[in-house]
Amino acid sequence: ELASAGYAPERVKLVCSRSGRDVGFLEPADVEATLNRKIDFHLPDEWKTSVTAVNMGAPLLTSAPKSKLRQAYQQIAVALAGTRDGDEEQSSGNGGKAKKGLFSLFSGSKG
Repeated sequence: ELASAGYAPERVKLVCSRSGRDVGFLEPADVEATLNRKIDFHLPDEWKTSVTAVNMGAPLLTSAPKSKLRQAYQQIAVALAGTRDGDEEQSSGNGGKAKKGLFSLFSGSKG
């Protein structure tokens, strides 16, 4: 149990990697029942997309910008960072200059 190990369970998120109908023997509902907690995020089974990006040394934003895997990573980043669509740049308070945030990794904007 996470609490007995000193972790706050509400601060730990459960990610199901390679999620999809054709990938394995475990159903997400079975995993949730066994762990007695909800899966927070699902990463789709796009191993070819992932391996290609790694082999190219390129982020998913450039190697597969429309992939479901990139979109899933973006949803996780937005959920964890607490940002909304369109909040790519946050004011840094240093003379009116804007600072790029975590969301800029997925937005495709340059600057």
